[in-house]
Amino acid sequence: MENIPTEVLSYVFYFLDISDYKVAALVSRKWYAASRDSKLMKGTAYRFGCSATEKDVESVMLNSRAYNVIFDGFDSPVSMNSSFVKEFPKMFANVKRLTFKNCDIIPAVFTSMLLECKMLTHLSVTGCNSLFMTGLLLSKKEEIDQITGVTENIKELSLSYQKYLSDRVLNRILSICPAVCHLGLAGNSIIFHSSDYYKGIQCRSNACEETANSAVLTFANIIKFISNHSSAIKALNFSRTLINCEALSTVVTIETLQLCELYLSCCQEISDSAVLSICKNQPLLSVLDVSECVSITDKGMTDICRSLCSLKTLLLAKCRQITQQSVSQLHNLHQLERLDMSSCFLITTNGIKLGLCAGTVKNLTYLKIVACCSVQDGFTIEASRHLHHLTHLDLSSCKIGDLSVVAFSYRLPNLENLCLAWCQDITDDGLLGTLDLDSPRRESWKGDGDCDLCRCTRKHHPVPCKTSPSPDPPPSSAACHQSLIPEELVPISRLRRLKALDLTSCRKLTDKSIAKVVNFPRLKKLHLGLMPQITDASLFAIARNVPALEELALPQCGRITDAGIKDLTKRLARLSLLNVSNCDLLSNQSVEALFSDAKGLRHLDVSLCGNITREAVEMLENNLKHLVTVHKRHVGTKAGLHCNVR
Repeated sequence: MENIPTEVLSYVFYFLDISDYKVAALVSRKWYAASRDSKLMKGTAYRFGCSATEKDVESVMLNSRAYNVIFDGFDSPVSMNSSFVKEFPKMFANVKRLTFKNCDIIPAVFTSMLLECKMLTHLSVTGCNSLFMTGLLLSKKEEIDQITGVTENIKELSLSYQKYLSDRVLNRILSICPAVCHLGLAGNSIIFHSSDYYKGIQCRSNACEETANSAVLTFANIIKFISNHSSAIKALNFSRTLINCEALSTVVTIETLQLCELYLSCCQEISDSAVLSICKNQPLLSVLDVSECVSITDKGMTDICRSLCSLKTLLLAKCRQITQQSVSQLHNLHQLERLDMSSCFLITTNGIKLGLCAGTVKNLTYLKIVACCSVQDGFTIEASRHLHHLTHLDLSSCKIGDLSVVAFSYRLPNLENLCLAWCQDITDDGLLGTLDLDSPRRESWKGDGDCDLCRCTRKHHPVPCKTSPSPDPPPSSAACHQSLIPEELVPISRLRRLKALDLTSCRKLTDKSIAKVVNFPRLKKLHLGLMPQITDASLFAIARNVPALEELALPQCGRITDAGIKDLTKRLARLSLLNVSNCDLLSNQSVEALFSDAKGLRHLDVSLCGNITREAVEMLENNLKHLVTVHKRHVGTKAGLHCNVR
């Protein structure tokens, strides 16, 4: 292996997941050098959270070629005279993407950092109020002149959720980013009627820097910039602002403005008239996000489907007035790749089947229809025949059962992310692929499942609530059975590319299926919460068969014990997140196992575990320095327990 050239190793690493090639980098110095290849590093982000210090940042950045750096909650006080600032030229020389989220950073440090990012193309600043509070950011002309040549390559600029962002500061930032084509202003308090509430602001916002408003951010100032750079702007983000139909129409009707992406998530004032204006003036849109725009109805949805034929991404979550009437028109979007219709409660099986299963939407890779409770097996089985390129499928809280699981397992081999949370009709037979296609449909249970356990009070009720079984299977159920053949009855383990699986609250599942079919070599995330029937037998199987697992959620799995946790910690070397909240049989022995073997654990939740003491958890926190978050609410509620962690 030592004779393999470094370039060849780097090429092989390129096909690995980031967690895999990080492990491979530890094999030898040569493999480590191969993992530092520039192509690999471009896809790697370095994140520094609230617990990071200046020394942490310095040690990482000086020993790596970082292209993507994220400061998330970084609030370590930085002085301009510190050695940390003096190392900026070495640390940020190769950075192309720089992100600040909820950071406490002063303008001088921010400016000094930007001066050294000579390759910067993406800049995102979210929720950094201290940066804009004084209004002094880039207030000196010499600073602007000095930094303009450095930031002239910035293509994507996002200034979201800024409490103190004003016209004057925005103009300064935009003046040093002349090549911006993606502008994000999500969550800002934009004044759309400045002439009514702030006399003279609209006039001054069109003037020079000295007269631009220093207190508020006005739409008049934003529209002026967009108009002056309309030929360059390709993407706008006004999500979670008070933009209305009139203002949006003003934007999309700007001459020479041809948008490719438009984000309007949670803009409550947007209605069908604004959608019509978008469709008429921006026909080349490839991404449209109108999630939580609750005033959009079937009329707006129909206009989208008939006019925006170039759409590749359409996000409609919580547009609750949309029904099957307009969803059936989705077949007109031939290039559609991503679709989110979560919580659109009026969508039915027939409507979405007509829209997506007509054979015209062939490129769909991402489909999310969470909480669409009228969507049943009829759609999912038909979708598995036509949507062969699906890699991400989320059907949480839909009324699907074993037939859908079997159809996915056989017909969608490319699935990487599958979420079936709260699909409580799924049983062991579905996961095992042992359905009897000639048998009538089983009676359906509501609410608490077979174990008759209330999810809220965690108490057993003497009389379970269930619906009366139908005397004969309905025609749709019979048709679903006939659409499958015995050769298609395969277990879910056939999905060999699966990286994430969520079976939360599939309460009828037991060790019979989990222990046999959870055998995915590439699985990274597994959620099995609120499944009261699984025991340590399932954990033993997971530990043996899912070696790459990084995230495991087992909340309210009341039958798992310390033995299962011990086996997990010994075998799953990459485990970084473990949620065992509300697991009453776990004790301090599980904490000891985590202390001894879980060297990579970063996130832990042991809330409401009555047999685990607070002292044991605190000892674990003090000794495992890599732990980022530990949830320990109401631990140690049972007396007589002692801490044994050393």
